Amino acid sequence: MKIKSFFFQALHTLLSKGVLLIFGIVSSIFTARFLGPQNRGVLTIFLTLPAIISPFLNFGIKQSTAYIIGQEKYKVEDVSSAVLICFFIASFLGWVIILGCYYKMGLIASYGIVISLFFLSMFPSQLFREYMSGFFLGRKQVDRMNVCDIVSAASLVCFLALTLKYLKLGLLGASLSYFLSQIFVIPLIFFYNRNSFQPPLRIQWNNLVIKELLSKGFLFAITLFILQLNYRVDVLLLGKLQSDYSVGIYSVGVNLVELIKQISISVGVVLFSYSSNWKEEMLNTTLQKVSLLSRILFACVLIIALIIFVFAKYLILFLYGAPFEESAAVVQLLLPGIVMLTVFSILQLFVAGQGKPHIPLFAFLPGLVLNVLLNLYMIPRWDYVGAAISSSISYTFATVIYLLVFNRLYGTKIKELFLLRGNDIQIILNYLK
Repeated sequence: MKIKSFFFQALHTLLSKGVLLIFGIVSSIFTARFLGPQNRGVLTIFLTLPAIISPFLNFGIKQSTAYIIGQEKYKVEDVSSAVLICFFIASFLGWVIILGCYYKMGLIASYGIVISLFFLSMFPSQLFREYMSGFFLGRKQVDRMNVCDIVSAASLVCFLALTLKYLKLGLLGASLSYFLSQIFVIPLIFFYNRNSFQPPLRIQWNNLVIKELLSKGFLFAITLFILQLNYRVDVLLLGKLQSDYSVGIYSVGVNLVELIKQISISVGVVLFSYSSNWKEEMLNTTLQKVSLLSRILFACVLIIALIIFVFAKYLILFLYGAPFEESAAVVQLLLPGIVMLTVFSILQLFVAGQGKPHIPLFAFLPGLVLNVLLNLYMIPRWDYVGAAISSSISYTFATVIYLLVFNRLYGTKIKELFLLRGNDIQIILNYLK
């Protein structure tokens, strides 16, 4: 494995994420300006439930597929067949669970079966993309995964412009747009993975492959479920304890700061892809690369966060308009926690690629409990401001615990992960030459 190829993939992913950030901002502007705070809050609740449930019902197949493909343990056609079987089972379970949640929360009664079905129908498409991403990661083809993400994000912008701006379909148009953007990219995914699904592809039950996919994936799934619940529980509690308006104001702030988090996740995904192919004897060299990435990204994200903190109000007014001016406070209060998550995202994806996805549970299970308790106390008193404070504190708390666990596991030091060294930038430049 050449280190240069890793940094090329990382740079490609960073540039792709930059494009995705632009599309994400444009999409959030469309939904904010054409739906308003209340309907923007409703949209967030519809999207949040599948986002929480999805990591668990993914069964960790994306990550376990990447690991198995990277280790070349089975024939590709056997892995493809097992992945499709798991996909069909998970899709059915997802439909039933999400439908039940929508019904229980009164969303179907309030906003109609058509809108609910469009959001429900997103789940199988999202799940299929997740499962197929495992093949990209296992083959170190992160650039192809990036292209699929960009096509989906670009199509969402186009569909939102059509349904919200020109057809003025409101929440119905938004639900249709999100559904179509997921469908639109599926042919491209099949094209990129055509070697994995060449005829005659037989869908047959292979106990050995399915057992390994699920046993390895189960730990990934539990971890991702806890992480997503930590990131989204504030939205659900805010919707329950306050109003759709509060969720709308809060979600705009969350969307803006989470764009920063995508910077570290983008590099972390490449790190996971390569980490699943690294052997035990490469560990010391690997840790040096991981520490270098952590220091560089933390410094970059900290600078970006400081700029956003200072200009938060002007950014919100420029991008979303006066109705969302209160979201600026949400942005400023969430930034400290999001900056801390930068280091966690890098380290967590590295550890996951090493086949130890359960390690974050030691930090984010206590973090989740703290998040819920703080939200229950602060939301009734300070509304969305309380939700932002609670989340930022819990993110910081969980990251600190995770760093202690990581350092104990791998023998690293805190300063190696945070503090820039004099030659760090030069090392990166040398790799990119």
